[in-house]
Amino acid sequence: MLLRSLGLGTSSPSYTLDVRNSADAVVQARTTTNASGNDAYFRASLAGANAGDAFVQFDIDSVGGYACGIDNRDSVKFKLTYGGAETPSSGTTVMTVDSSGNVGIGTSSPSVELDVRNDGANGIAEIGVRGGTNGAGSVQISGHGTTYGSTSFDLIQNSVGAYAYQRANLPLIFGTNNTERMRIDSSGRALVNLSGPVASSSAKLQVSATATTAALFNRTNDGDQITFHVNGGSSVGSIGAYSSRLFIGSGDTGIFFDPTTDDAVKPWNTSTNAGRDAAIDLGDSGTRFKDLYLSGGVRNVNSDGINFGTSSGEPNIVPVNNGSQVDGQGSIGTSSNRWKDLYLSGGVVFGTTGGSVSSKTLDDYEEGTFTPTVSSGITSPTYSVQNGRYTKIGNRVFYDLYLQTSGGTANSSHVILSGLPFSGVANTGSASIAFSNSGFRSTNDPTNFFISGTTLETYEATGSTLIGTELGAAAFDLRMSGTYMVA
Repeated sequence: MLLRSLGLGTSSPSYTLDVRNSADAVVQARTTTNASGNDAYFRASLAGANAGDAFVQFDIDSVGGYACGIDNRDSVKFKLTYGGAETPSSGTTVMTVDSSGNVGIGTSSPSVELDVRNDGANGIAEIGVRGGTNGAGSVQISGHGTTYGSTSFDLIQNSVGAYAYQRANLPLIFGTNNTERMRIDSSGRALVNLSGPVASSSAKLQVSATATTAALFNRTNDGDQITFHVNGGSSVGSIGAYSSRLFIGSGDTGIFFDPTTDDAVKPWNTSTNAGRDAAIDLGDSGTRFKDLYLSGGVRNVNSDGINFGTSSGEPNIVPVNNGSQVDGQGSIGTSSNRWKDLYLSGGVVFGTTGGSVSSKTLDDYEEGTFTPTVSSGITSPTYSVQNGRYTKIGNRVFYDLYLQTSGGTANSSHVILSGLPFSGVANTGSASIAFSNSGFRSTNDPTNFFISGTTLETYEATGSTLIGTELGAAAFDLRMSGTYMVA
């Protein structure tokens, strides 16, 4: 017999097999030969409220089964369930697909395209991605129309390691409390609390903070906190802590900040975490610091040398021998290692003052020239030579002069020579004529000279003033030297 359509519950089948029932309509296939009595079932059912559910059920007697189909009582969602009666709305829902295409695992109300939940008090929702022995596990996320694998964001784990890749030319951004906290930009710069580099800096780590510490490094024991390397080589320097105090340096050359013991910055060996006494220089002969500003002094301890400091409020430099200040020892320079110039606003003191000595201070030295003139005794003198030189040591002036007049008119006034470099103390000088021609000689030679201010007053041997008309001539030649005291 050939049947082109078969109707069960209907005399007018519309399909090859048309099963109808005013209640549930079920088509079932069952095995009955299982030795343990756990028959296997396959059912295609129309059941549920108003016969509105359509589902397929796979079941093992006394073991359990699955159903998948439309749950008409829950917004026509497609569900996969485990256990329960012969409807998709009973049992435990394993997966749900709603009319928007959202897939829920662990929830029958998915709110996004894939919604995975474990809402128990201690529930942990997990998604696992696993590759082969020589492969990888990978999750690729692509937005704004980018392509998987070339401009997507990928999470990958393989035998080499785990990767978080932003493959597009865009930053990888991290945030908390709905606020960006850190990003790695497309140039590989890690920017903490920054949305862009500071002043276009190319530094690979940049941290910004307002009214708080920008970065904190904590090591639970003594040693390096930060080490610096170049091209993957060994350390070229470090910043660290020793006994809760900071050090900075490289190898055996460093500095140690000690606010605990004596408020000092000390030379330090960063390799051994120990002080380095008398071994580290500040600068060298070709790389010098410019200025050193101190409110105290410079001390040379446990060696010979000098101390720079203050005594009774006055700055001083004192000699040191074996760490102790000494008197009358030490030199400034040597016969073959001399200083160039010494600039003083005071003087040089030789020994201590005592007895009838009023001063041992040399407070001035000066060399120079002056222009001698005839200020009285000759009217309108003219000159061929006017040379004068002097040396002043302390309060004593030594001078020599060469004066040659070429004309003028002798008068009866006192002959006075002017132009001495310093005003002298009266009656303190002496003079000696090295040469004079007959023009300067009087009828009562020899001629004497006395200091008066910056002038030399001339006197004859008799004590009388020498006047111009007593000169041999108005044109004369005089060469002399002398000394006098200044106030």
